[in-house]
Amino acid sequence: MASHRRGLGSLGPLVCWLGLAALAWATRSLTFTLSGTFRPVLSARHGETRHPDVACHAEDPFAQRGGISAADLRVRRPEEDSFVQYREPRQRSGQRPGFKESSTLSRGGPRRTFKARVEEEEEAANLTKEEREQRFREQIKSPVTLTTFIKRTGSPEEFMWVMWTAMDETMLNHIHLVAAFTKLAALKKKAAPFSDRIRKSPTLVEMAKQAARVADRREFRPRETASMLMAAASLRTELPWIGEILGVPLAKWVPEHAATMTPQSFAHTVYGLGVLNLGDEKEAVEAIRACAQAIPLQLGRFSGMDIAQVAWGLGARESREEAGELLDAIEKWVIREAKPMSVRSAVVDLPMIAVAFARLGDWRPKMMDAIARRLYHRPTMQELWVSGRAGGHGTWGV
Repeated sequence: MASHRRGLGSLGPLVCWLGLAALAWATRSLTFTLSGTFRPVLSARHGETRHPDVACHAEDPFAQRGGISAADLRVRRPEEDSFVQYREPRQRSGQRPGFKESSTLSRGGPRRTFKARVEEEEEAANLTKEEREQRFREQIKSPVTLTTFIKRTGSPEEFMWVMWTAMDETMLNHIHLVAAFTKLAALKKKAAPFSDRIRKSPTLVEMAKQAARVADRREFRPRETASMLMAAASLRTELPWIGEILGVPLAKWVPEHAATMTPQSFAHTVYGLGVLNLGDEKEAVEAIRACAQAIPLQLGRFSGMDIAQVAWGLGARESREEAGELLDAIEKWVIREAKPMSVRSAVVDLPMIAVAFARLGDWRPKMMDAIARRLYHRPTMQELWVSGRAGGHGTWGV
């Protein structure tokens, strides 16, 4: 018993020493704060970021067991960056998937860069005359491209070269022919008179004959027929033979088109048939009669210019028998619309109507009185005087 007590007594210093060591170890593992609380200390791992309130030491007892304490759960989230996050623009209704607005112009066509345009111009400038002609012949094989070249011609000489090359290289369709004669009529207004070389050019004669063949095949639509007649009437002073070639073939199909023609088409058709002076040709007479029957039904849709062109075409033919009902309808329209008509329309359109009826020898007192009263208006007289000084009356016979 005595020896046993001595053995336990000898272990006392060892137990005390182990207790002190454990107390020291626990003290080193805790940090005492000013508020009287303490929290565990975690050591920072390699590449790990900690909240600034958490102290980091080399020894980390929690790292040995791979766990964390409740103090780590109270650490706030790291601050997010201040930039605004990019969001894809919402797709508009009707747009196809993947549509990029920056790749198109406001009209909807593809965006062409200035660099690409400059490169094309430099490439074209470096070509020889033979290479340019060969390139042009290849391009005009496309119908749309040929129409564009025709509309872009800036002089009668350039127009003749384009048409001569086109007719030598490809076959002209109804769209090409309408564009060609319309463009030539526009060039005539600023480049007349044409040179004798252009007037006697066999290319224009062949082009007119080809248009007549297209008209015989009924390929021209009502609006295109009206445009061809208007252009031919404008070119009659420079090309006196054009009415003989184009007049009858174009007038042949007007009665069939009358049911679907617009006011402008009616005006251009009657104006062209009258100014071309086709005489007593059966096709021309029937075309005028068909228009005279259809126009009064929709006269309310006609503008002052349309009425003036119709009246001028009838006056140019100098035949009242073909359009008696139409002349009555025009008289009623003038009496009703002369007073509220705009100054510009009164100055240009009413004199054309009055002259047309005078050429027909059909003097209608009420209508002429309405025209005189409208033109006697002081602002109208001033505008009429200015228009006469500027040569505006010269456009009546175009």
